[in-house]
Amino acid sequence: MVRIARRPGAPMAAVLLVEFLVTFVLYLVILNVALSRRTTGNGYYGVSIGVVILAGAAAGGEISGGAFNPAVGLGPALAGLARRAGFRPGRARLPGACPRRGLRARGGGVRDTGKERGGRVTRRNEGRGSVMRKVFAVAGAAVWIATGSAVAAQDAALGLGAPVNMGRVVNSGAVDTEPTFSSDGSTMYFSCHDRRDPAGADICVSYRDDDGEWTAPEIVGPPISSPEWREQEPLLSPDGTELYIMSDRPGGMGSVDIWVSEWEDGGWGELQNLGAPINSEFADHCLYFAGPDWEIAYWTSTRPGGFGGNDIWMSERVDGEWQEPVNLGPLVNSEASDHHSLPSADGNSLYITSNREGGYGLEDIYVTTRNATGEWGPLVNLGPLVNTETNDRCPAFSPDYTRFYWDTERAGGSGAKDLWWIATESLPGAS
Repeated sequence: MVRIARRPGAPMAAVLLVEFLVTFVLYLVILNVALSRRTTGNGYYGVSIGVVILAGAAAGGEISGGAFNPAVGLGPALAGLARRAGFRPGRARLPGACPRRGLRARGGGVRDTGKERGGRVTRRNEGRGSVMRKVFAVAGAAVWIATGSAVAAQDAALGLGAPVNMGRVVNSGAVDTEPTFSSDGSTMYFSCHDRRDPAGADICVSYRDDDGEWTAPEIVGPPISSPEWREQEPLLSPDGTELYIMSDRPGGMGSVDIWVSEWEDGGWGELQNLGAPINSEFADHCLYFAGPDWEIAYWTSTRPGGFGGNDIWMSERVDGEWQEPVNLGPLVNSEASDHHSLPSADGNSLYITSNREGGYGLEDIYVTTRNATGEWGPLVNLGPLVNTETNDRCPAFSPDYTRFYWDTERAGGSGAKDLWWIATESLPGAS
């Protein structure tokens, strides 16, 4: 099945129609080349076509912006090999047997008239052989396209090759961003906006029901959310006992600080400021941890010593004490705004949001990977599968790292910003 890269905003029905038509036409062309009586008798042409297409697919070749499924080349390749072995639809003969001029096959459906014109032997395909080739062609096309459509539908359900919106139950008509999950994947906290009066930024929670569907989100009440202050960017600890958020509530050190609440007696306790060195008199937010014991902290800060407005910083906990923060340097940070540093499963990559020049939209998601010496490499854009001409930002992984979530303003959503996801294996560079 030919797969077409969907442009942002393109109707899915139109994309599927184009894929169907291109696949059907391509099938007929390949079938005609591979099984035509006018191609070389040994089937080298069919084998060559199949090999070329398979090689192009393996190399990531694209035609008109649509990546070929490697199975596209199997038809002509197998047909050519069959011809090489001596099998031809409509006539049976032993491998290596040579047709004789003027020979008529009784009941075989193929007649070789043996007439010569201009030094060439002309042959006509008649009878059941010609009919059977047409039947096989139509049946093969139907099976191929049906199989490809089923695979495409399964891929879509699994988030392979195209982003999936989390749906109208989770996403509202406003802004929904920055999800975090319990270790069993049954609970999700995220930033939700304008779901109450007066409108504001709160922390919402949703649960998976018995059918695996997310329930209608509810605002997490005090002391987590409040009507007077901003509460955003939740981060749930793996054991579910700590909830970190960003807030501009009073009692902090800077304009926005990172706070933490502990689960106690069936509810969330009072928020505690993390204090220095993670918080400062400036803006500190977008906290993530790495390491088996969460001994490495990455977060965003506008403190002095950076390269732009927002920079990525890190600190390591040694003997229970957080060390002085270290800026991740100019290969990661820039004169623009670089924030939200999500670690990969092995901690050797960070997925970062940036509005630097050279991206696809206003904000894009990038990835940086560190080498054997621990040095972080330059940011690499995740490309058009994730990024659009709008804002794409603030990624998160599912607990098993099979899904990659982020918030985006792309077409097809419910509100100003929606939560979307894609299979992690679809990310550029994913194994």
